[in-house]
Amino acid sequence: MEESPVRVLGTIGLAFLLNVICTPLLIAYSHKKGWYDRMDERKIHNGNIPRTGGVGIFTSFLLSFLIVSLFSGKGDGERLAADPAFLAAGAGCLLMFATGLLDDFRTLRARYKLLAQIVAALIAIAGGLSFGPFLTPVGFTIDAPAFSFFVTLLWIVGVTNAVNLIDGMDGLAGGVAGIAAGFWILISLATPKGGGIYSILPAALLGAVLGFLVYNKPRARIFMGDTGSLVLGYVLSLFPLFRVEGSSSTRWLLVGITLLIIPIFDTLAAILRRIREKRSVGEPDREHLHHKLLDQGWPVARILGLVYLVSILSGGAAYLWIRYPEILSTYYLPMAWIPTAALFIVLHYRKLLFIHAKKKDG
Repeated sequence: MEESPVRVLGTIGLAFLLNVICTPLLIAYSHKKGWYDRMDERKIHNGNIPRTGGVGIFTSFLLSFLIVSLFSGKGDGERLAADPAFLAAGAGCLLMFATGLLDDFRTLRARYKLLAQIVAALIAIAGGLSFGPFLTPVGFTIDAPAFSFFVTLLWIVGVTNAVNLIDGMDGLAGGVAGIAAGFWILISLATPKGGGIYSILPAALLGAVLGFLVYNKPRARIFMGDTGSLVLGYVLSLFPLFRVEGSSSTRWLLVGITLLIIPIFDTLAAILRRIREKRSVGEPDREHLHHKLLDQGWPVARILGLVYLVSILSGGAAYLWIRYPEILSTYYLPMAWIPTAALFIVLHYRKLLFIHAKKKDG
C-alpha cells in the first residue's frame, strides 16, 4: 500500500505540536515540584534542570500515532486491534515508560532496569516481533529458532541500553533518535511494505523528538531522563523487527545497526573498555564519545555537529542500500561503518596519549 506523504507529514506535525505544547507545562510543573536531574561526577550541566521530558515524548508519540491510525480512514485501527505485534510493542513500550519514570524519581538498581528491559523484549518476541533466518556472507542460511530468539533479545536490550547510555549531553540522544526515525520513514516509503502504520510509527516518533529538541537544544531547559531514553531505544529497536517478514533478517539487522551506529559503537566501546579494565560491564564511567571530545576541548555545538553528521551519512548509506540494492550495494554499509570505527579508535588512542602526557607533566 502506497503511503501518502501528506499523512506522514501530518503525523510529524501533530506529534511536534503536541510535544511543543506539553513540554512547557512539564517544565513549569517540574520547577514547582523540584523534579530536577540528579548531579554526579558524570554530568556536564549546571543548575536545576527538570528531567521529565520523556513524559512529553512518550505522550505526544503515542497520541499522534493513535489519532492518525484510528481516525485517518485508512483502516489502520482494525490492523492495530488485530495484530499481536503492535499490541506487544505497545505493552513493552508502556513497561519501558514505567521503568524509566520510576528510575527518574526513585533510582532503580541497574539489575532491575535490565530485568525490565528483558521482560519488555520478551513481550515483543511473544507478539511475533523477532528476527527469522539469517543469510550469512558465505551463502548459507542460519535457520535456528533458538539463535533468532537470542539475537532478537540481545538486539532489543542492547539498543535500548545504547540510546540510554548516549543520553549525556543537550540534544545528543534526541538528535540521534530523530535522525534514525527520519531515515526509517524514508526506508518505509521506499519499500513495498512501506504503507500505513510502518511509516506512521517512525513519523510519530520523529515529531515527538523534534518537539522535545525545541527545549533540549543547548542550553537545555529540560532533559528526557531515563523515561525518554528507554522509550526511544525500545521503539527504535523494534523498527527492523517489523520488516523481517518474508525477507532476510540479516538485511534488516544491518540496517538497524547502521541507523544507530554512534550509540551502538559507543556501547560496544564501553563494554570492551570495562572488560579490559576488569570492571563491571554495568558500571558507569565518564569515557563515552561525548566525554572524550569534551575533555579535548570541543564545544557542545561541534560535538553535536559531528555526531549528527555521522548519523546522517550512516542513515543515507542504509537508505541507499535498501533503495538501490543493485548499484554498488556492497560498498554502502562499509562507507558508514569504517569511518565510524576509525573515529572511535582515534579517540581511544588520543585519550591514552593525553593521559600519558598528563602523568609525565605531573
